[in-house]
Formats: sequence, structure tokens, C-alpha cells
Amino acid sequence: MELTHRQAAAILALVEKPGATLSSLAETLGADQATASALVDRLLAGGLVSRETDPADRRRAMLHPTEKALHLAEGLAGARRASEDRIRAVLGAANSDKLAGLLSRLIDGLEAPDSSPITAAANGARRP
Repeated sequence: MELTHRQAAAILALVEKPGATLSSLAETLGADQATASALVDRLLAGGLVSRETDPADRRRAMLHPTEKALHLAEGLAGARRASEDRIRAVLGAANSDKLAGLLSRLIDGLEAPDSSPITAAANGARRP
């Protein structure tokens, strides 16, 4: 489908919640505002998202999936289900559930701010 994982996730999020703001989309995707803004710009350029001024607050924009995005979302949902079914078939139900739990834990851990040596080095701190 020539979409990145994040683009696909954004489309599915907007299909589930049309009219979302940039900040709510960023939160849903676990991204910062700048990353979400660049992502939306690419989706706008691809004709997958439309932006509309919020009539209640003209400073805010609401994001909506286009017909093209809705069509893609049908395929994305099917591909997601097929992938999940394939994983379950290979690993079995118990191991598939374990894997989902471990991946969720890994994502939560990687997204949490910490004081690991890598984070400290990135922030300019020296290791003792």
C-alpha cells in the first residue's frame, strides 16, 4: 500500500475518530506534535487527509480521512487481521498473547523517560 507504519496508524486513528485535532492524533500515535504535524502534511499531500477549521475555535483544525483513506483503511484492517491470525497460527494462542504483552511492555518502556546511559549521553551528561 506504500504507507509507513505511522501513516497507516494515523489513517486508522482518523477513521475511528474523524475530526480529531493534531494534538489528539499525536497523543493517539504516541508522537510529539512536530512529528504528527509532518505526518499529517504527508497525508494531506497524498490526498488521504483533509483539514477543516473548527467552527467552535478557528485556531484549531480538525482532521478527516478522505474517501481514498477510507478505502485504504478497509485494506489495512484486513491486513492487520490477517497478520494477527498468522502470528496466532504460528505461535499458538498462549504464546501470541505473551508476545503481545511483551511488545506492549517494551513499547511502554521505550517511550518512558529514563536515565539510561544513552538518554544521559543524548542530554549531554557524562557517565562516572
